[in-house]
Amino acid sequence: AVSSVQLSVELAGGTPIASFCPSEIKPELEIPNSVSPDQGACAVYTGAFRDNSRHQRFKKGESYVVREFTCYDDGTRLETGRLGFSLDENGGVCRLIAADRKTHVELSKTDMDGGGELPGCRMSLWDEAGKRIASWVSGAVPYRLKGVLEPGETYRLREEQPVHGYSFGKDICFTVGEEGLLETVIMGDSPTCVRILKLSQETEEPLAGAEFRILDGTGSVVDAWTSGEEAYEISGILRAGETYVLREVRAPYGYEPMEDVEFSVPLEGKPLVIVCENRRSPYTPDPEEPDRPLPEAPKVRALERTGLITAAYTPGAFKTGGWLVIGPDGGFLVPLPGTGGKAGAGLLIWLMALSFLGICVVKKKK
Repeated sequence: AVSSVQLSVELAGGTPIASFCPSEIKPELEIPNSVSPDQGACAVYTGAFRDNSRHQRFKKGESYVVREFTCYDDGTRLETGRLGFSLDENGGVCRLIAADRKTHVELSKTDMDGGGELPGCRMSLWDEAGKRIASWVSGAVPYRLKGVLEPGETYRLREEQPVHGYSFGKDICFTVGEEGLLETVIMGDSPTCVRILKLSQETEEPLAGAEFRILDGTGSVVDAWTSGEEAYEISGILRAGETYVLREVRAPYGYEPMEDVEFSVPLEGKPLVIVCENRRSPYTPDPEEPDRPLPEAPKVRALERTGLITAAYTPGAFKTGGWLVIGPDGGFLVPLPGTGGKAGAGLLIWLMALSFLGICVVKKKK
């Protein structure tokens, strides 16, 4: 809030003549918020004070400048008005001069999530002719230009490179005012965001249990996780405009692994959604069944009879499968899928093949 208004009078060359703070401030015309000074709005302040002493402050034929300063509760003191005038040979005001003030513009780079200043972004300012006016790296306070920009001219604020993990801000064009007041231009950045959703190709439902990694251009691991029921979100980690590789290190049980996916992070702050699908492996048990290891190969002593075919199962573990022993010496072992799963078709194929083999052997003996 405004705490006080101070006035000072100087010679045209800058020599101070007098300064005072009006003891009573009465705005004769209230300025609506929707009306700018360009539309003719103004405020006249009157102050009443008593001074019986004699002072020679002004001389005929001289030119002077009256400056107005507005003071705020936080200690800020800004020049908010300037007016020049000259006195004629009779001591009367012969002309008023709209004294020029230096333009004052501050350029702020903020975090759209936190709202504070965002240090580390490379910024630049350009005029309408395409000439670079200034370049800098954003810091803890806005970048300020005083007396550099021309009033009434239009400029473009551009972000050359955001800080790691943030997207590029859109260019901002603005026109400098002619009143010489402090102007602030704000450009916000949002964190980069990539969401990865794992689905079953058959059911289109989320698929948990897949192990993923994100690799950068050098092959280094940037992030790693295991898929769940919700999409995995990577926020504020990946660099805007860079290309990465999404790699499935281990597919969920009963599913075929997917190929690598190459993707680029958007320059602007729009989330990128990647949907990955896995296809069921053929002749595999239902994924709800436990992933049990194959039983140990049985120690079977086959009878020395040509064409003898025997089968052995581990007792009490029918769903884990067993072994099919072929040959007179039992040296050819074939793992069999367990019973009760969806892989029974594989067992049926083996039995049909063995039946055909047995028929051939019998015909040969005849």
